[in-house]
Amino acid sequence: MQDANERLRCYNYDNRERPIFEVRTISRNSAWEFHSGQHKLIFLLEGKVEVKIGFLEKKEVNKGAFWFVASAQQVKIKASVNTLLLVMRFSSRIVFCDCYILEQLYNEWQKEDETVDERQLYPSLIFPSLWHCIRGLHSTTSDGIRCRSFFDIKVKEVCFLLRAYYPKRELYRIFYPILAVDIAFSDSVKSTWQKYPTIDELARSLNYTPSGFYKRFTAVFGTSPHDWITEKKRLAIHNDLISSYLPLHEMATKWGFSSLPALSRWCVKNLGQAPGRLRRNHVSDMNR
Repeated sequence: MQDANERLRCYNYDNRERPIFEVRTISRNSAWEFHSGQHKLIFLLEGKVEVKIGFLEKKEVNKGAFWFVASAQQVKIKASVNTLLLVMRFSSRIVFCDCYILEQLYNEWQKEDETVDERQLYPSLIFPSLWHCIRGLHSTTSDGIRCRSFFDIKVKEVCFLLRAYYPKRELYRIFYPILAVDIAFSDSVKSTWQKYPTIDELARSLNYTPSGFYKRFTAVFGTSPHDWITEKKRLAIHNDLISSYLPLHEMATKWGFSSLPALSRWCVKNLGQAPGRLRRNHVSDMNR
């Protein structure tokens, strides 16, 4: 085996805190919480977990399954037993093979698959050929091999195996969170909308005039920027209220409200209840 010091000196050595491939363990009754900076696939090699991503509903996942996490998402993976994961991060555009890209998947299936619920996570089973690849990656990564060139090849291999062995309907459900007619624009919006208090500021950040942004947005998302952002904000704030202990005044600051009363007025209008009451009602329902 190659000398460890030689590997460390190589300019292709992936010494980043978040490498392309990473082995991650979670001990029994513990959790891994993180903000997803990149799109990723997570493979559950051993154990059983409960997965919560953004405003998606919690999902129990067993050994032998994998799921997709889009960038700019808050993620919590809670393990009921000792758990082993392999994380694969996408450092560039997701391409299944030279002849099939995500936009094609969207164009073929966006009108066909009416069973996709955007509040749900859709894990898939690891097929045998993909298991063989993932097990090999677990072995090499555990041995300290972190070569970027090797990792790039293996990302292509995983994507090819997805294309070769998984029905397009299943691929559509796995990658649904990022599918759009223009994935580059869609990704930019989804990863930055929370950073800007107004739609005009979001448009400027993406180098659009307000009118140009509106036209591009409605063409890609099929709805207006105001309606889309309001719905995303409604789901995200509701999730914060029922699944976090963030004080309400801090939540108001986080979501760009000038004061707690401003947050309360918004919640009454968009969620039907003041934030404190909504949180108390949820706790009461959980304790019944």
